[in-house]
Amino acid sequence: MSYTYYDLQIPLDGIISMYEATGRDDLLELALELCENMVASAWDRDDDGHPEWDGSFHGVPPSDGHPDILLPDLQGAVALARVARMISQDPELRAAYGARGRALAVFVSRDIVDKWLETRGRLNWFLDLPHWSDKASMLTRILADLFVCTGRPDRRALAETLARQFIATTLVYDEVLDAYTWPEIPAPDTAHTNREAFMFEVLARTQIVFDDEDVQRVANTFVFHIWDGSYQNPHCVNFHTGLNDEYRGRGPWVWGRVYNGWILMGRVDPIVQRVGRALVGLTQTDPTINPSVLNSSAPGKVMAFCGHLARNLEAGPAELPPPPEPPGPTPDPGIN
Repeated sequence: MSYTYYDLQIPLDGIISMYEATGRDDLLELALELCENMVASAWDRDDDGHPEWDGSFHGVPPSDGHPDILLPDLQGAVALARVARMISQDPELRAAYGARGRALAVFVSRDIVDKWLETRGRLNWFLDLPHWSDKASMLTRILADLFVCTGRPDRRALAETLARQFIATTLVYDEVLDAYTWPEIPAPDTAHTNREAFMFEVLARTQIVFDDEDVQRVANTFVFHIWDGSYQNPHCVNFHTGLNDEYRGRGPWVWGRVYNGWILMGRVDPIVQRVGRALVGLTQTDPTINPSVLNSSAPGKVMAFCGHLARNLEAGPAELPPPPEPPGPTPDPGIN
């Protein structure tokens, strides 16, 4: 794992999905242990009242407040918020793990969201984006999960505001293919746009702006733009708009990574599910068959692939989540 837990998010989300698919207690315990280790490792480096993870990002120190270091903070926190939301929605999980889930929600709410939006004053950075950013995708996903955990209307309101901003400034609808693209973002490649695909799934599940019809349109993007049409030797293009140009020095097919967001569209679309099964199968039987498979073959990536594919089979249509339970006493997350 990296010093910012940036890379841990991908296999951790896969573990969470595999728990949702199987209900195995050992998988939930593993996910919780990883999340709690992340929280326990945070400390207040710059005396601003908010613990954070060690290190810098691309040479930018954490105390700088530069938007670039939003990325590891937000990518590190998305799975924590997801676990907290999952626990809050299930009465049996609330009874057994409620305090632990609330502790994760407190950390993400106070020391990720409030740190950036209030202490470091970056709310307007998000609200004034001329075109969307994948940082906003992760923040929106976190806010939606926190709303389900806490019932705080301000969390839902900001998630809705950001989602509608995405629609107004960036989302493109293709009436012929009934598909969405968002080409005018800084990183429109297939690998980075997993973050927007995951955001669609979370917002649909929490019934904020998007629904399963929107998820299907993202699935159509996968089928018509990203996948090359082969089940035996499937390739995925470098850009979610259908282009397969070189990206950051990487040639065609190399950046066609779909294991940590796009593959979630298999919940509503059997073609996406079938392509995903073909891809993950090849990572085990013939990992060098093509660049898309080769660059999806590392163990953490396979964990994400398998977890999400399994969850797709168990997760039904998105439904309005139940109202959250009264929060009870705020737990001490043990991080100050």
